Amino acid sequence: MAPGYTSPTAQRVYDKMCNYHRGIIANHRCRNPAACARAGRLAAWLEGLTEEDEEWFRQMRIYYASHGGEPWIEACLSLDFAISGVREMV
Repeated sequence: MAPGYTSPTAQRVYDKMCNYHRGIIANHRCRNPAACARAGRLAAWLEGLTEEDEEWFRQMRIYYASHGGEPWIEACLSLDFAISGVREMV
């Protein structure tokens, strides 16, 4: 069941998780649980459900820098803002 994110970027990142980790198909075999966990944690942060430290922002920014496509570019921009401290000021 989808958590009902209000942030379009968070929803698109969440949708990148496999069907098992999104709770859609219980017998689906996830081929990359680490990637699903990263995407789920990133989506939760983008939605404002979790707080993360600066080192996590930097690691996620480095990891997602090589990913193409709209949700990853938007996520990287959000991570850049968080690293620079802009997100905390908004």
